[in-house]
Amino acid sequence: MGKYQRPVVSILTVREIDGEVSVLLQRRSKPDDDTPYLGYLELPQGKISKNESMEEAASRELREETGLELRAILLGGPSPYGSDEPTSSLTTFRPPICVVDTEQNHIGVAIIVTAGGRITSTQEAAEHEWVALHRIPGILASGCVFPLNRPMLEELLKRGSEISGALSEQEVQ
Repeated sequence: MGKYQRPVVSILTVREIDGEVSVLLQRRSKPDDDTPYLGYLELPQGKISKNESMEEAASRELREETGLELRAILLGGPSPYGSDEPTSSLTTFRPPICVVDTEQNHIGVAIIVTAGGRITSTQEAAEHEWVALHRIPGILASGCVFPLNRPMLEELLKRGSEISGALSEQEVQ
């Protein structure tokens, strides 16, 4: 593992099912996984490529790992930042949570989105499941959630009513 890692965008894909907010989880099945977390539950996620925006990375990773298309960012979106510096193109980004894992050398930035399409298994992830927020504490207690995603899911739980409101607003538009 290199000294410096690119940041990872973790995608909290949400939807409302029967009046309850659910988040998409998947089973980690990356063939080149060099961590002890193969088979753990995780969020769709991946490293941000050079010259790729956070939204572009989230859209690409969501499509690659689930087959879904990113529809809208609910929380954690980018904003352009005007700069007179000719060698910089700046964007501000206020994620709901940013997690640093010094052991695995990752910086995970969460983004909360809605998506459309049909879920498909890929080489990187399988067993996708929409999980109601009330089930998340039990899943976290099982100890089988990718470490970078644990605080992200806990933050999602804290923001459940805010997410529900944002989903309702989106349906009206």
